[in-house]
Amino acid sequence: MKPMQLSLSAWGSYPGEVHVDFTTFEEQGIFLITGPTGAGKTTIFDAISFALYGNVSGSVREKTSLRSDFAKPEAATYVELTFKHKGRHYKIRRIPKYERQKKRQSGTTTQSETAELYFLDEEDRQPITKVSDVNEAIYELMGIDYNQFKQIAMIAQGEFQKLLIADSEERVKILRKLFRTDHFERIGKLLTEQALSLGKARATEKTKIDSNLLNLRVHSEELQEKIVAEDKDYEAILVSVKLEVKEEEKEVREKSKIRKQAETEKEKLNATIQEAKDQLEKRKQLQQCQVKLDQLSMRKAEIEEKEHKIERIREAKEVMPYYSRFHTMKEEEDKAKNRLEFTIEQLKKVEVELKAGEENVKQAEILQEQNEKLNSEKAYLEPFSEMFEKQTKLKKELAQADTAYQRAGSMNEQMKDYLKESKEKEEGITKQLERYEGAEQSLAEKTVELEKKKQQIKLYEEEKERQNRIGTEKDKYINWSGQRDVQKEKCTMMKDRINEETIKLTRAQAGILASKLEEGKPCPVCGSKEHPAPEKLQGDVLSEEQIKGLEEEYTKEFDKLANMESYVVRQKTLVETLDTQSDEFLKQFGIQKNEFTDAYVACSKDVVSLEQSLKDENAKLRQKKLLEEQAKALKEQIAKCESDKIEKDQQLELLRTSVDGLKGKLGAIEETLPKEFATEELLVRRLQEIVATIAQNSLKANELKQKQEMLAKQKQEMEGSQKEIQVTIQNLANQLQFLKQEFEQALLSHKFENETVFQEMINQASDLPLIEQDVSMYKDETIRVHQLKEGLEKEIKEDEPISLEELENKKVELLEVLTEMEQWIQERATNIDINKDIIAKVEKNLSQLGSVNEKYRIYTDLDNAAKGFNSDRMKLEQFVLSVYFKEILKAANARLSTMTGGRYELLKADKVEDARKRGSLELEVMDYYTGKRRSVKTLSGGESFKAAICLALGLSDIVQNNAGGIEIETLFIDEGFGALDSESLEQALETLGSLSANNRLIGIISHVSELKERIDHQIIVSRTQQGSRVEIQ
Repeated sequence: MKPMQLSLSAWGSYPGEVHVDFTTFEEQGIFLITGPTGAGKTTIFDAISFALYGNVSGSVREKTSLRSDFAKPEAATYVELTFKHKGRHYKIRRIPKYERQKKRQSGTTTQSETAELYFLDEEDRQPITKVSDVNEAIYELMGIDYNQFKQIAMIAQGEFQKLLIADSEERVKILRKLFRTDHFERIGKLLTEQALSLGKARATEKTKIDSNLLNLRVHSEELQEKIVAEDKDYEAILVSVKLEVKEEEKEVREKSKIRKQAETEKEKLNATIQEAKDQLEKRKQLQQCQVKLDQLSMRKAEIEEKEHKIERIREAKEVMPYYSRFHTMKEEEDKAKNRLEFTIEQLKKVEVELKAGEENVKQAEILQEQNEKLNSEKAYLEPFSEMFEKQTKLKKELAQADTAYQRAGSMNEQMKDYLKESKEKEEGITKQLERYEGAEQSLAEKTVELEKKKQQIKLYEEEKERQNRIGTEKDKYINWSGQRDVQKEKCTMMKDRINEETIKLTRAQAGILASKLEEGKPCPVCGSKEHPAPEKLQGDVLSEEQIKGLEEEYTKEFDKLANMESYVVRQKTLVETLDTQSDEFLKQFGIQKNEFTDAYVACSKDVVSLEQSLKDENAKLRQKKLLEEQAKALKEQIAKCESDKIEKDQQLELLRTSVDGLKGKLGAIEETLPKEFATEELLVRRLQEIVATIAQNSLKANELKQKQEMLAKQKQEMEGSQKEIQVTIQNLANQLQFLKQEFEQALLSHKFENETVFQEMINQASDLPLIEQDVSMYKDETIRVHQLKEGLEKEIKEDEPISLEELENKKVELLEVLTEMEQWIQERATNIDINKDIIAKVEKNLSQLGSVNEKYRIYTDLDNAAKGFNSDRMKLEQFVLSVYFKEILKAANARLSTMTGGRYELLKADKVEDARKRGSLELEVMDYYTGKRRSVKTLSGGESFKAAICLALGLSDIVQNNAGGIEIETLFIDEGFGALDSESLEQALETLGSLSANNRLIGIISHVSELKERIDHQIIVSRTQQGSRVEIQ
């Protein structure tokens, strides 16, 4: 990144607009910003830093106090930077949050922070306008964040030597942020979690295997002891179980053969028992057949009588058609005679009524004459009815027109009053709207402020939770530290005892050899024949096996200690991380720990206050919108009302003309009407009476005529019907005589003495099916029983019956044996199936356990290495940072050697007892004049400046080399040159000049006079009572 143009307005000590053109410095590549203290030199760097990242360059300045105190109230505060990066040009404009004067009203309001990023080489691309989006775009563009920019591109006043003199832990924090190595710590945690997870999985698989083995159904006591043993040999157990399963399968097969033989014997016995039961049942059936035959023989006479009755009923049914035809014809003759008698009686009644109806005809003629007179009167009166209707209609129209005329006049007056009242309301609403001017702006500003406060509250709540967690995690750390110390003491005591017991055992072995020595004979160890002081036998001495057992116990306890140590280190790192996050949070908001609660409460109150204020502003805005809608509606109503008034005036005149015309027409009609009918009601009543009388007379005359005609017609029809019935009766009498003779002949031919005997048989005809069924069943049953008896006599054997009880007893004994066998086989088969299933499960579990064990071994080794249980005793992240640190020192020393004439070299301290507990980035300086290493804090002010600037330049080189896509083409240095002598200043400028020769732009802030003489391109900042100003030279 290279700055091209910088514009400031009302910024810091600058009251108005200031423009700096950095392109004038590109040729030489190095420029100086100079001026008196407090004039605003650093403010230029602050402006560049704020333009890029929305933050200022130093740690002592705040971005909320950037507006110039010298600025006029109407002056806007902003910074605008045009810069070039990787051959492309960009422009970024930012406005900080500050209090500004309201545009329309008196007082101030808060200007929200804004940001805009323009892509100058891409005309069609829209600018980015949201602060968070701009920040993200700058990060993607530059490849570094604000903290990295401060360390490698803009070294702020007061922070220049921070990396040089920081202790190891602080240096770790700085480099961690720059190189973003915190993910290595996360990798370590993931390895630990994976190792623990695999450990649990390992234990789970073993538990599954043990649980499955306990479900085995084994008979060997030795095998049962192996299954419940502490230390199990799973493979040996499986082999033993498989052998036992094979033995059980063999026993089951042999037992099954014996059971099959018994089943065959059982089937034969069942057949014998069944045969005995069948013989007994057949003898019983034979006895029953004889009894049945005796019963049938007793019914023989009854059946013969029924057969005779069946024959007589069938003959009666043959006579039945003759009987039916004769009686049907007799019934028809009786009906015809009855109809003839009824017709004669009705004919007499009609003749009497016809004679009486001659007077009715005369009465009908009189009624018709009355109707002719009434029709003449009706024709005379009907025209007057129409005139009355027209008169009524005209009166109604006149009343309506007059009412409409009066109403229109009244409405005209009301419209005048309404127009006046509406105009007065409109003026009142306009005045009220003036009070709500600026409500939208105020609402937007307060909404932004509330959102920021809520974000701040969220951060406060996170900090509150973090502080609570710090206390909890510290308690865990202290507790585990105590347990670790106890375990360490236990391990020390165990180790001491092992050493003592080993020494005792060695001495005891020497004492055993010494007890066998004889004077004059050589020692088997040294060969000496003299034994002046032989080792004596020891008392209680442990064996090698017992000492080996102690060593195994010691190894287990030491593993526990290592795990505890790992947890304590992790817990300490967690507490330190939380403390660091808490300190950074408090530093960000500029509060002390004891002030946190008050600040949190105050911020909460601000949120409540702002929320209430927003409610008020929303209420005002709603009221304003309501008033605007009312004003708009009133204007429309006034315009419509004025238009309606003109139209109503015209309608009023038309109504007055209509009323006068209706009055003239009404007078002409009233002169024409007859005097005897003063009202329409009298005329209508008379016409209704005439119409009613005519209708009544016509109806009565018609009824009289129709009745006489109907009686004459009935008489004629009845006379014809009488003749037809008489003919029918004669015909029926002739047919009846023939049918009677036919019926009597049928009775005689079927041997029925008379009709009564015939009727007795016919009456029993409905019982014929039952009688026939009874006879048929009797015959069938007789034949069936005879046949069954003959068959049973042939099937029954003449031998002595078999003893069924004896056979049943044999069967019970055999079933008991079979049941015992079946239970034994089923039990063994179930055991075999269960054991085979368990064997399959255990083999699968063992396969999974082997896979888990392999992964567990790998992840445990990786976890231990990442935790620092390695030859360097260094954690993974510390190792990576150490590599980066060595590269930084190598790049720094290339320049420091030149600047110090080969005297000094920065070195990483090698003597770190345990890098897991302490930082691994201790820094020393090698003084080749003395040949000794010493602390960097022993360097003089000038020497410290040289070392610091070389370290910063080395850091810049390594960050660019290790972060792809990062190009740092500009370096800004704020102060620090005052501590250098002439020679050192010359060396520093030569080093910086070499950087500018590589197409880098170097900016220096200093008031050192020698720099003014050495650097041609300068930005001179001067201070006045009205603020500062800038001059480029």
